[in-house]
Amino acid sequence: MVRAFDLREGEFREFTNADCHFAYRQSRFNTTDRGRYIVTRVDYCLRPEGAATLHYAELQRAMLDQAPHAGQPR
Repeated sequence: MVRAFDLREGEFREFTNADCHFAYRQSRFNTTDRGRYIVTRVDYCLRPEGAATLHYAELQRAMLDQAPHAGQPR
């Protein structure tokens, strides 16, 4: 769930994942509705046993510095 303040209507709105039209580096907030909303809250659904998804080399290095076995298959 994403909560955002609608600058046009002057009120808060809540959006589902589908409502946000998320794609690679893209969403309604930086395309069709650019400048209309201020995102104030994002809820994530994480799994305690879930493995980290580390696609960026810089992120991989940072995680490995923190936890040497992070990002490696079990």
